[in-house]
Amino acid sequence: MRPSVPWLLLGSLPALPDLDRVRALPLSEESFGHRLAWLAGSDAAVLAAAEEAVDPDGSATATGDAEAMVRFERYRARTQPGPLKDVVTREWERRCILAAVRAHRSGLSQPGAGWCPAPWGEHLRRHWNDASFGFGVRLPWLADARARLESGEASLLHRTMRRLLWNDLAALRLRAGFSFDSVVAYRLQWRLLVERLREDAAAARARLDECTRVAAGTADLSHA
Repeated sequence: MRPSVPWLLLGSLPALPDLDRVRALPLSEESFGHRLAWLAGSDAAVLAAAEEAVDPDGSATATGDAEAMVRFERYRARTQPGPLKDVVTREWERRCILAAVRAHRSGLSQPGAGWCPAPWGEHLRRHWNDASFGFGVRLPWLADARARLESGEASLLHRTMRRLLWNDLAALRLRAGFSFDSVVAYRLQWRLLVERLREDAAAARARLDECTRVAAGTADLSHA
């Protein structure tokens, strides 16, 4: 990729709203796609692999999804060590650990080999009976995640985990400046906004349906 491309691409992108304050996307998928077409083929492939590996839309899970693990391993094999790879790897670490918390809480036995990408699968199997899975206080989010699971706050847990990824990507953009890593981080943050808006729209429809149902029930009673 020509050195000027990240500067041109990032310079053409609007500022992103905060994840919890978004009301509309700052640019459409079509507009974003036109800009991403400026990337060279090899960089476009790395971007696509990162999107598949992280999958901000939430369709992939860390365990029980062989295709998701293949996509993550493909990304790891395709990219060189660096800050972006660290962010993607840390996200998968969280997903694996959270999956283990869910499985352990459900009373499932220790999983077999290959249930989760290395090195987390083997580590979690070795520390299956440890409440912190051998991580101690290194992962401050773990205790909160466990508490939300136990209280049945699945939606809040999902938003908490998504915020952790958002913060990692925001920090990466600050460090990376006008670089290709920033392009990928921006794209992944943009996809997190898409997911958040989709969830908000679904919640709004559910509230409207409930209000309509209640109103219809009230009308039926008034004519009884």
